Amino acid sequence: VNAARGGIVDEAAWSRAVADGRLQAAVDCWANEPDVAPDLLDAAFVASPHVAGHSVDARRRATLQLRDALVAWLGRDGVAAAAWTPATDVIPPVRTLGSADVIAEAVFACCDPRGWTLHMREALNVQATATGRRASFDRLRTACGRRREFGVVPVALAAPAPDTARVLATLGFTLDAAR
Repeated sequence: VNAARGGIVDEAAWSRAVADGRLQAAVDCWANEPDVAPDLLDAAFVASPHVAGHSVDARRRATLQLRDALVAWLGRDGVAAAAWTPATDVIPPVRTLGSADVIAEAVFACCDPRGWTLHMREALNVQATATGRRASFDRLRTACGRRREFGVVPVALAAPAPDTARVLATLGFTLDAAR
């Protein structure tokens, strides 16, 4: 998994290891992006356009931090800062027997990397010019940036499931006990 910086991973070695079946690749940050390596893009189990920290919630927190800094710089400390409003949508109860199904549904309700992977392959493999690839990469980043973070999306379990609840909490989800 590379969700740090492009170039940290030797992508040629990674592509060989994926091709040999020794590894799988989940790639968010690419060397030379938006000119991503086509062989790694094609081999990646999950591919996203550098959006690990790019969510509705991250942009909102950054905006509030800038606002607070501006208020302090202007000397208007008495001005109330905007309150953080978490997601109000609760993922509905999941009525399946396997905890993996519940966890997958919760994750996919926030973001679906399967769709991102398909869009990345379609958009970047079709564009012949560097300008077209760059524009496609930027459009994908914008679309993927509409996702919500796990920590602001409450999940309601249909039945008590302590192991599933523990995994969801470890991932950062809030469990909605009212459902």
